[in-house]
Amino acid sequence: MPTTKINLGHGNCASIPQISSYAQAQAHYNFVKPIRGDDQVRPIGVRRFKWYTINKRDYIEDAPMYSATLANTNLVEYYHDGRISITTGGYRSVTNNSFLNFVLMGLGNVVSVSGKWYWKPHRSDKYYYFPIQRNHWLHLDEQGIPTNPVQEYKNLINRKAMNAIRKKYMPIIEYGRLMLTADQVVPLRIVHELQAELQAGLQAELQAGLQAGLKNVLWFKVMSKRMYFWNTESKEQYKNGIAKSIEYLHKALDTNDLDMFYNITMLMANQYGHYSYVRETTTCSPKEFRAGFDLYLREIYWQDVFTQKEQPIGKAFYDAYASFLANKKDTVTVRNYVVK
Repeated sequence: MPTTKINLGHGNCASIPQISSYAQAQAHYNFVKPIRGDDQVRPIGVRRFKWYTINKRDYIEDAPMYSATLANTNLVEYYHDGRISITTGGYRSVTNNSFLNFVLMGLGNVVSVSGKWYWKPHRSDKYYYFPIQRNHWLHLDEQGIPTNPVQEYKNLINRKAMNAIRKKYMPIIEYGRLMLTADQVVPLRIVHELQAELQAGLQAELQAGLQAGLKNVLWFKVMSKRMYFWNTESKEQYKNGIAKSIEYLHKALDTNDLDMFYNITMLMANQYGHYSYVRETTTCSPKEFRAGFDLYLREIYWQDVFTQKEQPIGKAFYDAYASFLANKKDTVTVRNYVVK
């Protein structure tokens, strides 16, 4: 299993108490005096930490709901029937994590496994996925065991589908591998000349109807982690560049044009190779070229290549392709879970 980390922030500076049951929450609320001048603020720990509070809200008659609150957001709620509901508050922050850990220390810990949050009860050896979503709650019983565990799915590559897609582009892949076997050096002068030549050749299409201001270039560089676009224009540039690169690849295959094969190899090798500032040149091995081409194909054909496999509830795992697919799906689907 990946490395497990427990976050306690800067220590319990606010002296946040452990509150493991409804009775403890009720007793602590009645014990704490409100801040002078504001009857609505009851610090859960040290009084100067006024953003850590314990609150009460009428839930049903003679059975109010108590909550451990961080900055006006309920992270832990205690109900008369013994249920304890916890949430991340929608933020994967050190403060939220440590607050939950100090309040719930009598029941379990919120742990990080390769960046994913899990709830680990003391009375169980299982790890229950804890989604970073504001409106998602885990409901714990009196032993700290979730009654609504999350079913996770792991992204896997369909090898058969990937091999079928790769076979279509094998002429270019083999050409590039043989070329780089003879010489792995990618002269930047040639790459820049190719980029300028291809850009000039595509200017007519840019004038013909593409959105003004977008650079019409071939984009072979695929982001392996989640890509953050600062504006709509950059996102459109990326989509347009990928679309143009696909069109260029298919044209090269249809015409069997070795000059186009050479251009594709040089551009991809420049993107997926290693640049040396000392030598001021880029080198790309055949293995790196093949891996880069596979990454590019996964970007294009992700819907055909990737599948999801149901994982056992209570087992922490690392999904190597989760961040790669984060650009492709909506927020809920990316997290790959359903509530039982």
